[in-house]
This record gives sequence, structure tokens and C-alpha cells, in this order.
Amino acid sequence: RLGRSQQRRIWLVMGAVILGFGVWAMHFIGMLAFRLDCLVRYEGWITALSMLPGVSAAFVALHIIGQRRASKWQLTSAGIIIALGIGLMHYTGMAAIRLDGILRYDVLLFVLSIVAAAVLAIGALFIRLYIVSLPIGRKAFVPSIVGGIVMGGAISSMHYIAMSAAYFIPNQPHS
Repeated sequence: RLGRSQQRRIWLVMGAVILGFGVWAMHFIGMLAFRLDCLVRYEGWITALSMLPGVSAAFVALHIIGQRRASKWQLTSAGIIIALGIGLMHYTGMAAIRLDGILRYDVLLFVLSIVAAAVLAIGALFIRLYIVSLPIGRKAFVPSIVGGIVMGGAISSMHYIAMSAAYFIPNQPHS
């Protein structure tokens, strides 16, 4: 519908909100499942704000895949923007954490989380475009499924590497 519809903008915005909210919800449910040995709560307004980069990244992704043609530069730029949106969503969500301790990050893993998301997001866009050019790519769902799987890898790898980068220091060490 994004490529052929006269209401392209409406579909694009609705799709971005649904996809972005879905990615954000997966992330936040994962954060709620994460357990620490101290009191943890979330600042509501920052948590809500963390949704916006996910929706924005989804908008960019859907805009690019909805075009009939995209240059290598557009795909690469879009992949980087998507990765930054995913990373900003994650790290803003982490900034919403209020805990009985201190949250710090390993800088190398922090950077690696964004790089991994960028490489996989760019890969997802290029793979989808390549599959569209193949005879099997004429079936609209095949490129979307394969590209979606790789994009899911971008999102989940960013999250897991970022969580590996995080270390929590309790205010009162356990004896």
C-alpha cells in the first residue's frame, strides 16, 4: 500500500506509529522483565518520550521501502538513521530508570550496539532491495519477510549489546 496508494502519507504515518510502538513495547516489556537486586522504577514522561525515536525510525524504514527505487546512499543513510532511532529509543528508555544505585556503560559496547544496529539495518534495506530484483521477489511478502528478519536482528542485537554495556552499581553492596 505504501508504494501504490493515493493515501500514501496516511499509511506511512499509521504504519510508523504501529511498528514503532510495537518495537518500543517489546523493548519496555523486556525492561520490565529485567530484574536487579535493588528498587527500580521508571520516570513516566521519559519512558513515554522514548517511544518517539522508535516511531521516527519506523517512519524512515517504511518510507524507504515504500519507494520504487532507492540509491545506495539513500539506503545507507536510512539504515544509519534507523540505527540511531533504535539506539536513542533504547538509551532514552534506560535514562528513565530510577534505581537505588548507579547505571554506567562500557563505552566500547555502547558504540558497538549502535554500529551493530547500523550494519544490520543497512543490510536489511539492501537485502530487501536485492530480493525485489529477483524473480522470487515479485511476491511482495518474500522481500519484506527476509528484510524484516534482518531488521529484527538490528533491533535485538542493539538491545542485547546495549544491555551488556550496562552495569549497575548498588548504593548498598550486599554482604
